[in-house]
Amino acid sequence: MPLYTYDCKACGEFAAWAGMADSDRPQACPACAGEAPRAIARPRIGKAGDIRSDGGGWGEVAAGKAAGGGCGCGGGGCRH
Repeated sequence: MPLYTYDCKACGEFAAWAGMADSDRPQACPACAGEAPRAIARPRIGKAGDIRSDGGGWGEVAAGKAAGGGCGCGGGGCRH
């Protein structure tokens, strides 16, 4: 049974277990018993510590610069 996040207008977000068939049904807020619809959340991929902000890495490969040689093709001469 998945854990979903719901958004109570009076109290804010809370998490509740619900069956997949009931995932779109509002849940009662545990604080005020008000009806709360399921919150829409954007997916999280990885952890916050995985985010690179130093300007290097992914952008260099996407911009067409040579890879750093860790790809197994040799000393960084290939472009991908």
